Amino acid sequence: MELQREPLIWMKIAQVCIAFLTLILMISYEACGYVNYTCLNSTATSAGPYKNQVCISYPFRLSQQRIVNYCDGPKDAPQQHIMHVNYDGPSKFFVTITVMSMMLAAATVGFYLKFWDKYHFTTTFAFPDLIATFTFAAYWLAATFSWGAALGGLKDYTSPEQVVDEIKLISVCHPPIGKCEISSRGWNRYGALDMTILLGVVSIILWYVNAGMVFNKIQAIKAEYEQGFDASAHLQYPSISQTNNGRQREPRSYGSQQPMF
Repeated sequence: MELQREPLIWMKIAQVCIAFLTLILMISYEACGYVNYTCLNSTATSAGPYKNQVCISYPFRLSQQRIVNYCDGPKDAPQQHIMHVNYDGPSKFFVTITVMSMMLAAATVGFYLKFWDKYHFTTTFAFPDLIATFTFAAYWLAATFSWGAALGGLKDYTSPEQVVDEIKLISVCHPPIGKCEISSRGWNRYGALDMTILLGVVSIILWYVNAGMVFNKIQAIKAEYEQGFDASAHLQYPSISQTNNGRQREPRSYGSQQPMF
């Protein structure tokens, strides 16, 4: 069998490509809106307007989104929190599994290309491959469902209406301190994040199918080994007695004969 036609190799290459695309979509996601406010009180050095960019991006630690309040005076310039929830745990877990699975699949491809003769004829390397593949299939299942649940909460909390309501609670948006104008057009773009969930499901299928392929490979190696062992045993120790002139023929011996004295 030519190595290029081996399904296990192409399965690993597909896993690397899917994981790489998932990683790019996760770490490059960014959705931004703008909060412009004007100070109304007389204590501010400048009335403004002040422009603040509020972005939602990986690792989705929303509590870091703040607006600097210049309406209370430039010396203090306190930072006011806009949001109070974080989704960094599930997102980091999902990205970690993505990176680790990509590295494992790439390393396995390299191992296949260099040591395929040993892998193809012995289960010494196939068993660890099966364990690692099944383990990462379970990791992908847990990470995808965890990130999917977090993404649902992220969509609810970062919807334009919810973000606007959160921003309106800070002091710079309340007279007599200040007045806000909010642009929330960039906060409802979730297509890239939805694609990461779809790719996570694809990865689950690929890794579980891969585990099944490795298991079948192990069974095939065992069957070939047992078949070859039985054939070798039959050649060395024939089980059918052959007769010659009515006498039972002794089985041949291929070992070293005893010296005759």
